[in-house]
Amino acid sequence: MQLAAATRPGPAGASRSGGRRTTTATLALLMAATIALPATTGWSQPGFDEIFSDRFEAPEPATCTTANWGDATGLSPADAATQDEASGYRRYGGPCGLRVPLDGSPRYVVDTTPLLDTTYNVRFYAFLDAAGSEAITLLESDDGFDDVMQVIYNLPSAGDVTLRLFSTAGTPTDLTVDDPGPGWHSIEVAWEADSFATIYVVDTSPLLDPTYNVRFYAFLDAAGSEAITLLESDDGFDDVIQVIYNLPSAGDVTLRLFSAAGTPTDLTVDDPGPGWHSIEVAWEADSFATIALSVDGAPDLTTDLDTLGLGIARTRLGNVDGADSGGTINLDDFTSRRVTRPGRLPEGDASGDGSIDIADVIAVADELGGLVFAPGQPDCDENGSIEEADIECLVSRIDAL
Repeated sequence: MQLAAATRPGPAGASRSGGRRTTTATLALLMAATIALPATTGWSQPGFDEIFSDRFEAPEPATCTTANWGDATGLSPADAATQDEASGYRRYGGPCGLRVPLDGSPRYVVDTTPLLDTTYNVRFYAFLDAAGSEAITLLESDDGFDDVMQVIYNLPSAGDVTLRLFSTAGTPTDLTVDDPGPGWHSIEVAWEADSFATIYVVDTSPLLDPTYNVRFYAFLDAAGSEAITLLESDDGFDDVIQVIYNLPSAGDVTLRLFSAAGTPTDLTVDDPGPGWHSIEVAWEADSFATIALSVDGAPDLTTDLDTLGLGIARTRLGNVDGADSGGTINLDDFTSRRVTRPGRLPEGDASGDGSIDIADVIAVADELGGLVFAPGQPDCDENGSIEEADIECLVSRIDAL
């Protein structure tokens, strides 16, 4: 993927005064993008995986606020902070974590990104063998005033096919397929208007039957014994998925699923013990859907049920139903995807580079020394505290490699 500067012409005959016209269509951040052309050209198509929401993190400690998690209900900016165990703040990965009071009021953040509003899917075929080497705009879509997307041939180099996208601020982003060779080529663009839009180009539509894969981390040592709905996903009307802590017994983690008929089915992991826990759900809409729950990367618990016709429009994460235990919970590292499952983050990957090595020991030592917060997951033993024991844990893990 290439990011390049570009001019942004409007359509012929259009005019405007002042700044950019405000529209309801928003396209602010490109989260996942793939471009592919037919396999007959000798190019392989990358797997499509829309990351619905991977933004529940702040870029630096100075900006820790619930605003980094998206929409929030019942939470103040101060409910997000860096590691401060004395005040009940913990994070799993990155500098910031979310602390949610359990005081009888619903308090949660909202993931609305699976809900696609304005969308536009277009496909055309082009035979470009005699096109020459000059840049050619093959397709241009606008909002009545300004271009929203362009498909350009011979850019940046002869033979290349580039999709140029414009954000609401007018900033261009380019996705480029290197010269696919001679012959006919299908070019397909799937576009959506959203504040967290995913745009992609493929040669066959990547849109699959509705699926939703979600993972988050929870630190529940101070949650008390009252049942707490940590996560709730609905189809815009009724609940489809619930993750409930302390149900049916204290410490248990239960995934409650609803069939197309509204019948609930529970999958329960017995009390996983203290510390941070990853909770992952793989859901699909199908007449014979297999739905899975995994806690801490353990083998899936699965059930089969009829979810045909359902979909996920919104997910809420936090103290969704307003449990009143008087305690707190800590949540972090929420991500949701359409196709692949997020899986667990590497325990102790304090440097955030995806591997366990001496760089992680240094990152933990730097944090303990007050120099800088580790960018990855410094809590190697996942007990909620960043301490010397995490260095010992890392040394043991490195020795075992």
